[in-house]
Amino acid sequence: MANVYAPREIDSFFIKLYGKQPEVSQVKKNIVCSLAEAEVSVMIDSYGGCHVDIAKISKERLPIVQQAMEGLLEGLKATNTCDSLWINFALPTNPAVMGSVLPQSFEIGTPGRGDLICDYQQKKLRVWQWLNPKKECTIPPGATHNMGATALLCDTTAKKVLLVENVRRAGNWNLPGGSYDPTRDRTLADTALREAQEEGGVTIDEPTIKAAIKAHKLVGQMQFPYNQFAPGINQILSFPVPGLSELALNPPEHEIQRAEWIEYDRIMESSGTLDGLILGEEIRAALLAAINGLGAQEIVNLDWKVVQMVVPV
Repeated sequence: MANVYAPREIDSFFIKLYGKQPEVSQVKKNIVCSLAEAEVSVMIDSYGGCHVDIAKISKERLPIVQQAMEGLLEGLKATNTCDSLWINFALPTNPAVMGSVLPQSFEIGTPGRGDLICDYQQKKLRVWQWLNPKKECTIPPGATHNMGATALLCDTTAKKVLLVENVRRAGNWNLPGGSYDPTRDRTLADTALREAQEEGGVTIDEPTIKAAIKAHKLVGQMQFPYNQFAPGINQILSFPVPGLSELALNPPEHEIQRAEWIEYDRIMESSGTLDGLILGEEIRAALLAAINGLGAQEIVNLDWKVVQMVVPV
């Protein structure tokens, strides 16, 4: 494996705290920086997040830890090395310790800027700050786990589906999708259609959206135990929309390398690759379910609770 290095801001952080550079390793796609004797470790994830995990700190060392944290925050903001900074405390945590370590400029409870997440799955209290003013904040608000949805946009006239190649997953076809945002989405169907329009660069008119949501089906579900913020679940939702592939695609270049309407038959006949990109089995399986009319059946709707059961494929 090629040598991996810590950004200089993290080197400086460890030198300030311990007088030496950290040991650096790569775990999956994450860069991990640590020292055997340290009460602090740092990880940079593949999404642009810098995570500082805090173990037990003596009262005497709290001021120097906060000074080092301030320096790390300012360094990351100045260089755009990372999009977000996360400071994570093991639960249960002492609020006085948390307050003594966090940078003074941290904004908690400000939409799109910073927040506090109590993650009972990983037993951590996570406090984060968005750093990059040139990018829209992508962290789902208040999440203790991450719910998301992907859209299988099916043009039932032309028999085509929208597939995209995401910059972060280059070399793979993906269904457009993303995280549920309670400030914008009423349901996961809203999430899927919003993300499909953003990633495909298309605008679907309101009557078509309402009809698509009414006719949509749950045709698959993916689980991500090592998701960026916390374990995630992503639903694959099919939307039968006649004539939709007539809309021109104009995907955002910073996020999507390629977006195309692709024929059902070409997807179903694929042996795992299509036009030079990997085509995951979840796409073929979801399309097969959509073609055959299989999916979720709503069995309870009490306004405050909606229950759907998936018909086995």
